[in-house]
Amino acid sequence: YVLSYFKESYLSGITPNPCVKCNEVMKFGMLWEKATAEGVSFDYFATGHYARIGQQNGRFILQRGADEKKDQSYFLYRLTQERLSKTRFPHEKFTKDGVRNMARARGLAVADKADSQDFYSGDYADLLEQKPQKGEIVHVGGRVLGTHQGFWNYTIGQRRGLGIAYPVPLFVVDIDAEHNRVIVGEAEATFVNEATVVQVVWGGLTDLSVSEKRVWAKYRSSGKLVGATMYPSENGMRVVFDEPQRAVTRGQSLVCYDKTDNISVLCGGIIA
Repeated sequence: YVLSYFKESYLSGITPNPCVKCNEVMKFGMLWEKATAEGVSFDYFATGHYARIGQQNGRFILQRGADEKKDQSYFLYRLTQERLSKTRFPHEKFTKDGVRNMARARGLAVADKADSQDFYSGDYADLLEQKPQKGEIVHVGGRVLGTHQGFWNYTIGQRRGLGIAYPVPLFVVDIDAEHNRVIVGEAEATFVNEATVVQVVWGGLTDLSVSEKRVWAKYRSSGKLVGATMYPSENGMRVVFDEPQRAVTRGQSLVCYDKTDNISVLCGGIIA
């Protein structure tokens, strides 16, 4: 399921979030349901994620872990109230280094084990199973600057590996999957003021009647929290950034955190 989602996303010109999908559908989906279906009785489901679970106004709230560098709340924002109510994160109050030290003190070999691997350790192109297909690299102004061997080899914001000469650095601004074109432009062309977000999970936002709400927004797993205003709607939400943001990418997740505590996940969804 995750591999199909990954492949279909890339071949549609959007950049997927396989780890978000895996957590929602596999770890906290199929694994949980299979255990239940086979009669495994359990009080709680515990994982090694670096995140916390709190309660507010009768709801369970996903929160950022104590180790900001290893915080994984971004990858877990799609967990339902049912899942959050029966999940425990034993690492919630610890840093990764602290956990390693505890393991080392107990003589556990995993103390020096490498961090968990990425979705796939090889070249993502292997999973796409596509033969080279020549297409155009086009400047935002309309001029054809060169060619490529398949739009799926590029992502929004990419600078290196474009294979074209130009007086100033160029970045991938958009992907035209239908015409197998890669759109490039100068640095300023990669910035946007807002994002439309769909398939939203509201999580800690208990009052959906609000017309707008000040939030911290995170639109890539390794990105920083940035100030924004979130406008909820029937179809999702619109997020307007306080300052223009670079390489906000279709298919990636955008997660909103409570502006007042900098910790609690209010909502999140897929950038459209």
